[in-house]
Amino acid sequence: MSVEKVILGSGVVSLWMRHARSLKDRRQVTQGLIQRLKNEGFSATELDMGDNFKRAMIAFCICSGKSEVVTDHLERAKRIFIGEFEIVHAKTEISEMETEFELPFIDE
Repeated sequence: MSVEKVILGSGVVSLWMRHARSLKDRRQVTQGLIQRLKNEGFSATELDMGDNFKRAMIAFCICSGKSEVVTDHLERAKRIFIGEFEIVHAKTEISEMETEFELPFIDE
């Protein structure tokens, strides 16, 4: 039986886009942010904020076997959210999960 640690880093950012005039404007900003997060190795998505085109919420996560890697990535993610919008709320979290699995016996 082998036990491995997985470190999970996640975050949620709520944005206020003062200059957005339509859902298309909001979508353009959020898709750009999501793509930049994905380029850094994150899984990311926009959470539904309904028809309010001035508000957006983005969730993202990353995992690694080393906490230093996750911490470094979360710090880089914070820099992605610098732009022509206000950050209303931001939260990041790091958690640890242990997994147990049995390696199959291979006869060579």
